Amino acid sequence: MRGRLGKIWLVCGYIVFAMHGCGIDPIPFPGPTGSTPIYEDASYSSGDAMSVADVMQPDDSQNPSSETMWRLKNASSASVWLQQGSSNGNPTWYALIDSSGNSLAIHDDCGVSNCDDPDAGVCGISWATVIELKPGAIQEVEWDRTIWVTDAQCETNEAVTEVEYTGRFCWGLATLAADSGDFVDEVHCEDQVFQRTDTLTSITYTILD
Repeated sequence: MRGRLGKIWLVCGYIVFAMHGCGIDPIPFPGPTGSTPIYEDASYSSGDAMSVADVMQPDDSQNPSSETMWRLKNASSASVWLQQGSSNGNPTWYALIDSSGNSLAIHDDCGVSNCDDPDAGVCGISWATVIELKPGAIQEVEWDRTIWVTDAQCETNEAVTEVEYTGRFCWGLATLAADSGDFVDEVHCEDQVFQRTDTLTSITYTILD
């Protein structure tokens, strides 16, 4: 009986080896499931972008998300400019405001030490940068629904708790150069009030002429 089992295993081994040699994987391993892409390239075409209907499917309530997509679409006939990097290295073309009108820090300020690692040090001043958002293009970024709260000495990362927030989108019609980098000029901002729920997966604003 043991000899017969040995022959069976030997035959199985040859089959597996042969399948690999033919480019066939006899044991299919599932790859990572698809996730909502982040389009950091401002030239991304709106024709390829997902609509809000694509993102928020009826069964989303059965699969709550822990992230929200900030989406700014340029449906105007001219390019606009976004502040992609400020003096602390973080983008400022989108912002979060609470129900009391306070602006909340949704990015880690590398110029302030983190409370969980106070000895890590801080960064210096970053070079300010802008990106062009062409007509028909979309800029997107994911937000993990946390904010950074700073006390007298350090900052800590906390989950948002309020139900209603305001998303603010800002863009410039021109740019200007300075000693510390490039900045947007002729700035326009628009607010989008939203309810924080498990099924909310996008905060969208469309720029029109």
